Amino acid sequence: FSYEVNKLNGVTSSSQREVYSPKWTYNLINGGTDLGANMENAYLLLSNFGAVKYNDFPYDNSDFTTIPGNSPAANQLVDERIEALQTRVGLVYSLTLPNSGTFVTSPTDTDLNAIKNQLNSGKMLTAVTRTSFDTMYGSGSYSSFKICYRCHTTSNQGGHAMAIVGYDDNICCDVNGNGTIEPCEKGAFKCANSYGTTGAWSDTNGYKWILYDAINAVSANTVNNWEQNLTGTRLQALRIESQYSNPKFWCINVEHKPAYYIGELDVNTNRFDQLDFRISRTNANSSAPS
Repeated sequence: FSYEVNKLNGVTSSSQREVYSPKWTYNLINGGTDLGANMENAYLLLSNFGAVKYNDFPYDNSDFTTIPGNSPAANQLVDERIEALQTRVGLVYSLTLPNSGTFVTSPTDTDLNAIKNQLNSGKMLTAVTRTSFDTMYGSGSYSSFKICYRCHTTSNQGGHAMAIVGYDDNICCDVNGNGTIEPCEKGAFKCANSYGTTGAWSDTNGYKWILYDAINAVSANTVNNWEQNLTGTRLQALRIESQYSNPKFWCINVEHKPAYYIGELDVNTNRFDQLDFRISRTNANSSAPS
């Protein structure tokens, strides 16, 4: 959302860049529990209300319940919330990949074209994935790149959302260890992660590279029976099988949407996640109740 808003506003320098608060989105849709959130709900929120800026509502990973206006002590952010209504998500669309078999055998496979085309056009995509990966550093000139080449089950597997910001058809790693780079060992999506530049989830630049072959339900790499000694059962990367039937990539468009009339509704409840209210409009000459 931050990326698309800055692009819409023609921002070209980091000094002008605006970043919007993930605390705003997460705290409003998580239902009061720190157990993750749903992508569709996040985009619905951004479509209806936009988002307040990070500096106005800074992220705090220990606070997942505070929302503006939910207590007298909370920062009301009235002006900021009204400003947020002026820029919102206007369109959400998604691209999917197959959920079975081996559909990527090389970087040139046409199944990847729609996703690559979106990235080439300047879009950023989001995707969700299980978090347990086998990783290794790349080969040759890519030796400093940390590459996720297989996603698998664990006893404590979780889900995670990432931004897909690019791809490289030449990035490679010798997964099967035979000293040769096969076509199925080349090509990866570049993922911007939220875990920083250290640890198993990011390389030194804060990115994660997911090999195209990792998105196959069945690997195209059949040399040396390389998977037999690895832990867990293979899973498709960039998919959470309990939520989505296929690997899914979301894109959004944002729009300026002037808010000419703004109403305020006061609600007293501890279960805001279960609150559903609707507003309707009738013709002034109608006898129906408004």
